[in-house]
Amino acid sequence: MKAYVIFQQRRDFAWDNSKHTLVSIPPVLEDLCGSDCMFILDGRNNLNTMKADCQERMYKLRHVQPGICGYKIYKGERLDKGRLIYQWVRSGWDAPKS
Repeated sequence: MKAYVIFQQRRDFAWDNSKHTLVSIPPVLEDLCGSDCMFILDGRNNLNTMKADCQERMYKLRHVQPGICGYKIYKGERLDKGRLIYQWVRSGWDAPKS
């Protein structure tokens, strides 16, 4: 079976069309966009190895995507039919920015 990870980022603002400006919202986790949002894992590995691969990939992306604060590991035959098998979120992700 194929396995892949989708990285997540913290979002605490939204675009207000009526005011044409950014407004503050309660922090939420959302999937990252672009080429760095997904990483294909080796589906033959066990879950601990997949988690280590995800942490290593997050470390490599730390300068390109500094806002990554979590990930979800999926497993399935197709990318659109994956089943969530693990989710990790960095502790303190919803702490207010200082």
